[in-house]
Amino acid sequence: MTLIIEDGSLSTPSANTYATANYVTTFCGNLGLSEWAEGYRAVWESAVLRAMAYIDGRNFRGIKADYDENVLKWPRTNAYDEDGYAIDDDEIPENLKRGLARASYEEYKDPGILQRSLTKDDFTTSETIGPISTSFQQGKASTIFTAIEAYLEGLVEGGIKVYRT
Repeated sequence: MTLIIEDGSLSTPSANTYATANYVTTFCGNLGLSEWAEGYRAVWESAVLRAMAYIDGRNFRGIKADYDENVLKWPRTNAYDEDGYAIDDDEIPENLKRGLARASYEEYKDPGILQRSLTKDDFTTSETIGPISTSFQQGKASTIFTAIEAYLEGLVEGGIKVYRT
């Protein structure tokens, strides 16, 4: 599927991403995330779209600039960054694009990692010793995607946690 970029102008109602594959390639190259460069355009674009599904599922600060015309969550009005500065209502914040780029990289490395389906077995542990059985809930060992979280934390309502299971 072709990436259609939202640049903040709301001129493309069918936009499906905030960043191009080239943007993600440059981002990854600058950070030394060399695995990304091993891919090719179709795989990169799929990773970007999966990452967008995760990113745009966040609860962002502010209000969508145009609810009827734009299916994406940005641009927004009445949005402020983590330092309290207003974000223009025709702007796609750089940290949003960076968070998307990092999420795209994670999706490239492990497709579906950001939106895994969990079952009760992911949280319930049972143990039997002789005639005694016990069950309890716990989370499996996870990795927190601190890089994605750091880019998005000033743009979302409340805190976020992104885990790798």
